[in-house]
Amino acid sequence: MDEMTQMFGGGKSLKTIYAGTGWNTNKVDVSKEMFGGCTSLVGGKGTKFDSEIIDATRAKIDGGKANPGYFTAKK
Repeated sequence: MDEMTQMFGGGKSLKTIYAGTGWNTNKVDVSKEMFGGCTSLVGGKGTKFDSEIIDATRAKIDGGKANPGYFTAKK
C-alpha cells in the first residue's frame, strides 16, 4: 500500500487502533491527513492526538515520549 490519505480521517470517535509488531509504513508515499479529525485517538502508551501531526509520522505502535505513535500493540 503506497497511499494512505485520510485512511482514518474524520474518525472523531475513534479511540484505539490496534496493530501487530510487523506493521510499518515503509512503502507509504502519500499519507496526507491520515488521522485528520481523530480527536479521541490515543496510542497504547498514552500519546494523544495532535492536530499538527496527522500523517504517517505517527502511524506506528506507541513507544511513549521517546517514540510517540497513535497505535496500540495487538496482544
